[in-house]
Amino acid sequence: MIGRPEKSEASPYFFRYIDRISDDDVLGVLDRQSQEILAFLGGFSEERSRHRYAPGKWSVRQVWNHVNDVERLFLFRALWFARGLAGGLPGFEQDTAAAAARADEDAYFAFFTPDAVFLGTDPTERWTRDTFRQWAHPRFAKGKAWEITSTHRWISVSGDGNVAWFDEDAVSTTLGPVRGSGVLVRVGGAWKIAQYNLSVPIPNDRFDAVKRTIQAP
Repeated sequence: MIGRPEKSEASPYFFRYIDRISDDDVLGVLDRQSQEILAFLGGFSEERSRHRYAPGKWSVRQVWNHVNDVERLFLFRALWFARGLAGGLPGFEQDTAAAAARADEDAYFAFFTPDAVFLGTDPTERWTRDTFRQWAHPRFAKGKAWEITSTHRWISVSGDGNVAWFDEDAVSTTLGPVRGSGVLVRVGGAWKIAQYNLSVPIPNDRFDAVKRTIQAP
């Protein structure tokens, strides 16, 4: 049976959550909570799930999307430690990640500069910020856009601290493994995305087959 972690086995920060569980049967608690939360969320109408009690606060839908994101993040970290993988783990920018997942269109596109360029996986997808937003709007309107979680990220910053460029390995819930790269600029003390390039890595030994598929009429 998996029991309660010792104080030496987790950061003190997380005991604000761990200490809320009185039962030492962790798996049993998780099983009971899975049923309880489904019953609880099932009582929310579509309208109520989107309600925010104050400007800038998250709705129930947004909170639950965030919980799902964090669960995936900790599962990945658990795998990383269990397999003894080397290297540092990337941080989790919850506001950027949550904006698309929680379908907050205004918040998501506020991370881009007005003249930003997005390069997607399709040859036709070289879009300005506003064109990208037009394409994305119907998806946000449905209440769920997309989820891309970075697994490794490398960042360099210019000498004056006003420009940064990065590349990252990530996982998309729709595309699978993806790769992103881009440019950030500092605007009014905040970092904004000036360019983002999303691609799908193709193993070299499979490239010929992919090339034939692309060239087929």
